[in-house]
Amino acid sequence: MKNRIIKDKLISLRLDEKEYNRVIKLASIANLPISTYVRKTAISKEIKPRFTADEKAYFQNLSAIGNNINQLSKY
Repeated sequence: MKNRIIKDKLISLRLDEKEYNRVIKLASIANLPISTYVRKTAISKEIKPRFTADEKAYFQNLSAIGNNINQLSKY
């Protein structure tokens, strides 16, 4: 007898008509139920952050310098 994993957690998401139709089409092409297709693609895809922590700090410092220059130019 197989031990089935009970999937009792739910995440809902909103899609526009175009996104919804694309998910339906891709799930159909993959011959998977929609929930399985979305689960597999969501878990297997790795999303890279836009900026690293160092880059964020750099941009914050650059912004602060720009603010200081603007304040000095007002005087």
